[in-house]
Amino acid sequence: MLSLTAVLLGRMGYSVLLARDGAEAVAVFQEHASEIFCVLLDLTMPVMGGIEACDKILAIRSDVRVILSSGYSEEDMSNRSGKRAIAGFVQKPYRLSTLKALLQSLNAV
Repeated sequence: MLSLTAVLLGRMGYSVLLARDGAEAVAVFQEHASEIFCVLLDLTMPVMGGIEACDKILAIRSDVRVILSSGYSEEDMSNRSGKRAIAGFVQKPYRLSTLKALLQSLNAV
């Protein structure tokens, strides 16, 4: 799913940096923080989960837009993410059109 999403986002004109787990996501973000518009994190990732990775990423740059993805419902996700500055949520499995619309709405902000 990760590689497919990256390819499809690339076809939409986005540059994509990949990470295999939450810890790697934080490391990649730290290295490229000034270049990154948005971060898409899965709630359940190896090594470090999405919520912990989100906290660490927002600590590096609080204005970055973070989208969380999960098989949980948006209501469950809201309860898990608390009052974090989450820019959006996509429930898996999601359609590319849903992710695209969310990214476009974030670009407009």
